[in-house]
Formats: sequence, structure tokens, C-alpha cells
Amino acid sequence: MNNDLIKSGTGIVEQLSKDQLLSTDIEFNKFGNITDIINRNSKLSQGFGWIGNSQEEVQTSLASSGCDCPYCCGRNFPNFESVNTANNLDTDTFPLAAVASDVNNFPITQTTINTILSGSKWNLNGTKTITYSFYYDDVPNSYYGDERVSEVSEGIKSNVRQILKNIEPFVDLKFVEVEDSRNSYGQIRYQLTDMGDGYAYAYYPGNFGDISGDVHLSNNSDTNNGGGGFQSGEGSYGFETLIHETLHGLGLKHPGDYNGDGSGDPPFLADGQDNNTNTVMTYNDGGAGASTLMPYDIKALQYLYGANQNYNSGNTIYSFDEVYAFADGSQYWGTQDRATKLALWDAGGTDTLDFSGLKFDTSGYRFDLRAGGILTTQNAYNSKSYQPFGGSGQYTTSRFGTVIADEVNIENVVNSSSDDYIIANGSANTFSGYSLSNSTGNDVIVGSDDKDTLDLSDYKVSDFTTTTLGDDLIVDFAQNGSITITDYYKVSERDRLTIKTSGNDPTPPDPTTINGALIWENQNLQDESAVAPGSQFNLGNGVTATVNWQIITDGGNFVPYGGEDFVSYDSDKLGNHTGYLSLGFNNSKNDPDDRIKLSLNFNQAVTSLSFQLLDVDQSASKYFDDGVEIYADGVNVKNLLGVEIVTGDNVFADNETYMDGFEGRGSANSSSESGNISISFGSIEVSEIEIQYFSTDDAISDPGSQKIGISDLDFQIKST
Repeated sequence: MNNDLIKSGTGIVEQLSKDQLLSTDIEFNKFGNITDIINRNSKLSQGFGWIGNSQEEVQTSLASSGCDCPYCCGRNFPNFESVNTANNLDTDTFPLAAVASDVNNFPITQTTINTILSGSKWNLNGTKTITYSFYYDDVPNSYYGDERVSEVSEGIKSNVRQILKNIEPFVDLKFVEVEDSRNSYGQIRYQLTDMGDGYAYAYYPGNFGDISGDVHLSNNSDTNNGGGGFQSGEGSYGFETLIHETLHGLGLKHPGDYNGDGSGDPPFLADGQDNNTNTVMTYNDGGAGASTLMPYDIKALQYLYGANQNYNSGNTIYSFDEVYAFADGSQYWGTQDRATKLALWDAGGTDTLDFSGLKFDTSGYRFDLRAGGILTTQNAYNSKSYQPFGGSGQYTTSRFGTVIADEVNIENVVNSSSDDYIIANGSANTFSGYSLSNSTGNDVIVGSDDKDTLDLSDYKVSDFTTTTLGDDLIVDFAQNGSITITDYYKVSERDRLTIKTSGNDPTPPDPTTINGALIWENQNLQDESAVAPGSQFNLGNGVTATVNWQIITDGGNFVPYGGEDFVSYDSDKLGNHTGYLSLGFNNSKNDPDDRIKLSLNFNQAVTSLSFQLLDVDQSASKYFDDGVEIYADGVNVKNLLGVEIVTGDNVFADNETYMDGFEGRGSANSSSESGNISISFGSIEVSEIEIQYFSTDDAISDPGSQKIGISDLDFQIKST
């Protein structure tokens, strides 16, 4: 062949005409290199990447095209969800891998972006400009391909222009619209195509002749139907598909093994990453549709064409109206009309995310400031389940929100009026928005260190109180909300964030340990009086304990014993302890599943908790015995490391089909401790104790009355 050689970014190949490509000779691989001499009829018989079996309907093979696939051709494409933002539906991260974890996968590795690099790119010969155009109906027969094409609507043109405008801030490229005529058209060319049941496809850039970069859209989908129509706005499937096909035209591929012929080009993304929170090149339904490139797409295009290091390179304030709609001083991103996903790129400076304009959300917000972190609602975070296309298993991603792109450092946050969960990012973060005149919810700050500042400059220390919960510091503004700084006391004083208050008041001191106790006889209870579910007891130093209980029975004569109800106060002695909470019943049916279930909830975690269960024994006549299970924060104490359990001589550990706890096997009297169980939790933090008290299966048919007691409780708290 006497064709000129041309050089592209993927190697030197022969320049072939479309007729030559379709004649009999040449196949290209995805890098634009000649791979084989093949027979055209053999190629037709393969079928993949083709529409029909006649010469008039021939496309090029998938080796030189973008895709012919369910995502791009409309076969079983996902129905992206629309969120009724006007009613603020709460029924709907993210670390970049989009799994339920706070672990970041950044920086994105070369291996990651290789999963969406096709091996082709535009050779711009030192320029930074890519031209585009729309096929023009008034120049008939001007299309060089075999497809039957026509002009797209003004609605599609508007969407394409918006998409290309949104790519420019991320990538060192300029997109220039040019006139479309028989002999002159853009590098990327958009047209409607008569493709029957197809939906959309595109060709990679490179040495594929005139068809390189062409985007074909089904003429049946040039509508504004709010979903798959290409005139539909941001957040719709149609809008995201336009981005998807445009990125094929710029050199990106699918991240999974799912091209139109059922195969794909490795490497592939892990199933848990393959969703549209990370990349619009995915097939997997990830909630709302994307309205911009997503972080993997940004990184891949920046690898191919360079990053835009000028966009928002100064000090930028990002003002949010929704977690998916914000202004940055240069342009408005996203839309308030429909929930969507989008990415935030910032080239430098000291930057602020201002969430003060967000409406109140009952679930609260989640603001992950790290690269790859998502800004969304708590209900939307990792709440969308998907099964990977062509794969198995279930994975989750977030329904909507803004994802911070790789290599972006955000310094400052102005909080919302809701409960905010804020994850620091390692930069010098300032957390602000707290004032005497605003209610700002109950916020949590995670991952702070000595570089960070909590700006409370509108407050004096006397305007708020501080308490501790384990290693956490809680700053309480009363009706204005609170801030929990996690692990504040877990590090030395020099490694903690700075709390800035009015008049440079000192930061909270280290906590001191205070002893506390729940002494039943001091709670104004009458002898043998019932203790109703929901009864709350004030233990001093801001600590309260609430008793709740219920009866679990499948019928029969299951009645109270030892007081006015199943749970009562008794001032007498039991297990050699005076004054106790009595649990008692009479179970004439002797059903071992019948029981009293009691919980004791502290309003803050306590340590050094210790107490006794009293008189867990067997009757002198061996007609019945007591059985108990004990739980701390939902964990059976028998399985909790660090708990010290001492049983009296008449109590034994037992594991039966209905109970895994302790059982009385001998008789004890009220002045003996032989039926007691002593429990000490040491340094373990405890918020809830649960006791389940059974009638065991060793009794005769009518076991009669049974009773145990709960002693006074001792504990410690930390206080400043």
C-alpha cells in the first residue's frame, strides 16, 4: 500500500481510508497498531461490535470502537433514581472504594486508572485544543461512515456543550466547537443514528480514520423524558451516558469485563469499586446519575492530557445549596432540581466548604474532607446496593453527593444546621460556623490533630460545658447543639486540635476520674413497690440510668412474685446484700422460654462497673432453679474478654438450647453469698447491661415462685 505513515500517541500505523478498512485486509488493535490480515466476511461472521450482517450496516470492530454494550446500547440499562429534594426525602462514600469503611484508597494508583485507559488518545501536536461538531442535516450525504445519521436536537447540543465545559476545569484541554460540513468537522462528532434497539456507542481516538472520536446516539432517544432521553438534564441516565460516550471519544474504556460481545479489555476494577461514585465508565447502577467526570475519570484524563492547575488555584469558597449543588465563584456545579453525583477539583490555595446554606436534614450530613471522600447525607452514604454487572455478590455505594477528587486539599469547613459527621483530612483544618445565635446540631469531628482548629471564637468558656465519654471530648452548647471530638484524650496535649474561644480562654483540662454508684435505697423507692419500664434514676455528676423491662412468654400462668410487679424494689436482705432490685415470677407451666428481660442503660459510658446478681439458686426441695443470661452492650459476658466473673458455690455456668448463661444448682439462704454472681468490668466501657431471667427446665411441672435480685452498682466516669 502506498499510504503515508502517520505518528500518533500510540505508535506509527498506516493511514487507511474507511473503504480500505472495510475491504478485506487490516485489523487494528486498541492501540491503533496493525494486528492481523483478515477476511472481511470472516469478520462479519463474528458478529460482535456490528449491527446487522450487510455491508451497508457495517461498523468497525470493537477493537477500534468505543463500545457496543448494554450500558451504551440501552439493553437493561439502569433506571437512575430521582430524589424528591423539595420534600427532603431521607430514605436514601465514601472512601473512594465505595465500601462501608473510613479507609481511603488514595492516591489513585496507575493500576487503578489503567482499568479505564483504552490505550488510545488524541495526538494534539503540542496544542491543548480538541474540536467538536454536530452533524449538520443541511449538508446531505456528508457522513463518511456506513451508519444512517442525522442531526441531534438543540437539547442534546446544549447538554454536550455543558459536559465539555465541565471537563475543562479538570483537564488541561480546551474544547472548541467548529462548523460541520462535508469536508470539515470536529475531532469529536455527535450525530443521531438509526440503530434499531441500540442506544449509543462511540469510537476511540487514534488512527481509525474519520470515524475516530465519533459519538452515535439513538434517534429514538432524542427526548427529554427525565431518564434515558439525551435531552434530559443533569442527574439523569441520558446525561450521564453523554458523558460516558464522550469519554470513549477521549480515550477511556469500560472498567469491567463487559463489552458488547461479552468481553472486555483488562485490567479490571474490583467489583466494590466499579460504580458511578468512582467512574462514569461503569455499567453498575449507583443511585443518581453523574453530572461530571468522577474521580477515576478525572485522574485518567489528567494522565492523558494533563491537569488544569489554574482552576481555583487561589483561596476558594465552595457554597453548597445541596450536597450535590454548589457555587465556587467561577461557575455553578450540579443542580438543585435533581439529585446527582459530581466531583470537586481544586488546584490550590486555602479553601473552604461552606455548608451553612444546606437545609435541615433529619439524618444529618457526612462530610469527608479527604481526597476521595464524599459530601452527602448520612442516609445516602453507602446506602445503594448493587450487584456488579456480570459478577456476583452485593456491594454498596452512596446514592448522591459530591466527591473530592484526588490530590485536592480542603482546609476549612463551615458547618450546617444539622448533625454533621466531619472527617478531617490531614491538612490544617479549621472547623467553624458555631455561634451563640445559631443552633448547629450535634456534630462529630473525626481524625483531628494538632494542625487543626475548632473555631468557637463567638463563645467564652463559660458559655458551654465540657464532658468526656471515654477518650472523646464533648462540648455542649445546650440548646445550640454540641460537638464530639473523637479520641481527643487519646493523644498527648500537644497533639490535640486547638480550641479557639473568645478572649483566648484555656482549652479543656484533662479529665479526672469520679466514682459513682447506683444505690437502690437512695432512689426514693417504696418497699416492694413496682419499678415501671422507663424509670430513670439520677446518679449525680450528670449520669442517669434508665431501667426498661418486658415479659417474654407464650402463654400460661406467668405472674409476678415478690412485689407489686415482675420488677420491684425490696428493702430486705438477699444474697447478704440489703436493698435490691427484685425480679420475680411464678411460672406454673414450667416453660423454659418464659422470662423477664431487663436492661439498665447509662446516658454515658461508664468504666469500673461492678455489681452482683443475688440468690441465683435452686430450691431446697429441688423443685425449681434459677437461670440467667448477662449481656454488656449486646455481648454475652461469658464471651467478653477482660470481665471478671465470680460465682458462688451453688451457681454454675450452663449452656442449654434455650439459655447460655448461669444456673442455680444448689440452695442458698438470704444471708449467704453462695448463690451470687459477682461481675466486674474493669477498664471496659459499658453503656447497657441486660439481664434475662429464666425458669429452667429442671423443675417439676409447677415450679412455683422464683426470685433473684440485682445489687447496688458501682462505676467510674471521667469529668473535666
